[in-house]
Amino acid sequence: MFKNLKEKLIRTLIKKSLVNRYVDIIDEETKKQALSVVEDPSSLTENDKVKYYKQYYEEHMDEINRTEKEKMMAGLPYSPMFPDIIYENMVCGEFLDKFNATKSNDTLKRADMIKNFLSILVKMFLFNLHSDVCAVTILV
Repeated sequence: MFKNLKEKLIRTLIKKSLVNRYVDIIDEETKKQALSVVEDPSSLTENDKVKYYKQYYEEHMDEINRTEKEKMMAGLPYSPMFPDIIYENMVCGEFLDKFNATKSNDTLKRADMIKNFLSILVKMFLFNLHSDVCAVTILV
């Protein structure tokens, strides 16, 4: 339960910080799209506009993130500054820290750690693969 709560909290914090970052560097085209829901955008204060920009990015973050992750999976240039990608990098980093902390001659523990980690990776990336089947074989 706490692991899912931790994951959700981390993803939410990352998403909020990215939304704020995007609002800071928003382009004119995106401003128009974000304010298209308002009848008279010229009547809005700057603070009100920022609220609409944030709302726009919050609604479209998953779409933007999915596109960047698809680029990453295809081996194309992508921006790593998206919630799912950042979170997955954090998970990998935590695993590497734990794995590197084990003794090199503790092969059974290391093999078990790799099995568990690969099952996590399969869950993370399974929905991003374009094939119908994803199989990972681990020889110990």
